Amino acid sequence: MNGQHTLAALASLMFLASPSLAQQKDLSEQVADGIEKLSHPRFAVRDRASRELIGMGEPALKSLKAAMASKDEEVRRRADSIIHVIEARLLNDALLKAPTLRLQYESKPLDEAIADLKQKTGLPFVLDPKSGKNPKQPIALDTGDVPYWEAIEKFLAIAGLVEMADAKADPGNPPTPLFNGRTRVYRQGVPAVPEKKFHLIENSNPIEASTSTLIRVKVLPKAGPDTAMTKAPNEIQFMLDVTPAPSLSWQGLVNVDVRKAIDERGTILAQSHLTNGSGGNVAVPDGGQVIIGGQQPIIVQGQLAQIFADSDWGGPEAVARNPRHIPVTLIRNNAGSKSLKHLEGIVTARVLAPAQPLLTVESLLTASLKQSIRQGDYRIEITERTTTRAGAVQVRFRLETPYQTEVNFQMPGRRGAVQIESVSVVNSQTTVGFQDGEGKPLTNVATNLLEQNSDEQKQTSDYVVVLPKTIKTTDMVKLVLTGRRSVCVEVPFVLKNVPLP
Repeated sequence: MNGQHTLAALASLMFLASPSLAQQKDLSEQVADGIEKLSHPRFAVRDRASRELIGMGEPALKSLKAAMASKDEEVRRRADSIIHVIEARLLNDALLKAPTLRLQYESKPLDEAIADLKQKTGLPFVLDPKSGKNPKQPIALDTGDVPYWEAIEKFLAIAGLVEMADAKADPGNPPTPLFNGRTRVYRQGVPAVPEKKFHLIENSNPIEASTSTLIRVKVLPKAGPDTAMTKAPNEIQFMLDVTPAPSLSWQGLVNVDVRKAIDERGTILAQSHLTNGSGGNVAVPDGGQVIIGGQQPIIVQGQLAQIFADSDWGGPEAVARNPRHIPVTLIRNNAGSKSLKHLEGIVTARVLAPAQPLLTVESLLTASLKQSIRQGDYRIEITERTTTRAGAVQVRFRLETPYQTEVNFQMPGRRGAVQIESVSVVNSQTTVGFQDGEGKPLTNVATNLLEQNSDEQKQTSDYVVVLPKTIKTTDMVKLVLTGRRSVCVEVPFVLKNVPLP
């Protein structure tokens, strides 16, 4: 789905759900009152006002942006923070909003229905030769207009099929033996759907899935090649399958946080984390390697394997990881949990947001030299402006963009919260473009990249552009930096009556 269309759809839904004039007036008064309290002398009042403004969401944005001009530094700081939270939530919802899909078959042969499913969803479904299903079995189904993944899950349930959990070893990335504790190695930046095919096999018991967004979350029905994990006697382990729709620009799984887990007998189960040398708990984010062996956990970029070492020099068990799968370990207070009556949590993943303007120089030909033009993490400095012998205008400028994004997690552990910093992700998809005073693209501008350098924080690029002779130094020429930001999205999920492997 086109990102702009997604945002437009979100905006239209918000318009349809807009409150009455009386409600709008009441809400505007609440917003004004909340902003006024951002400068209250008591911290508790300021903090409560911040949380209430965040809860008001998009209707509070206009007033909050106006508050950025306040003379009170605390009001400006808090308003800026609240704006970022609200806009991040709106972007999260827009990115994850699932399109509707209708699958309608009247006694269609199974193999033909699967071929149609593949064409309509963009997912490489194929009936496995050893599936045990008759490929000519007639399928009768009408899902109606339902969210994308809900339609797929209805098809699988009617057809009595399930995707095969498969993970093959990567010979190009052999695991490295590790020691001194229990260690996990995860992938970083691996596409979510590496398989050329999604093999479907017979399954008489439909598996419940969370299907309300563009990312489907479900528990794998049984232990597979990448679920063979070592565990303690009081632990329950299973694998979550997290699969995005192909329309989502996916960068990889980050983490799963279980908020509530209750087994079939009503026992509340806590999420387990690794324990470091000092007795603290360490949450393991997908995308990094946590080495347990001292006071400070170390996170480095992951490999294509999952490794456990249960003794100082014991031989590790290496298992190839499927990047759609993320392990979950729960602590049980008593033995014998066979299913989860209720499983609730949040999957965090990293995706590329749709292309959008990141920085704009309103007048490239009149902007002051050596003066920085900054917007967020992006900065441009025009260093030189000359006219060539042929009469063309030549402009040199330096562009600074964030090279890496670091994601911080604070996960609940058995002895309190633990702060973990994940592997950095490179933000690289940016484009420099030019427009005239009416906003129309200028296509006859010669752009040359002279030099590019980067460190762990930023990337610096030196450019020279040559404008055509038809453009005068008094003309309006806009420089627009467009890019796709790497962002984290949070996918809430709730699953009922989940059988454990």
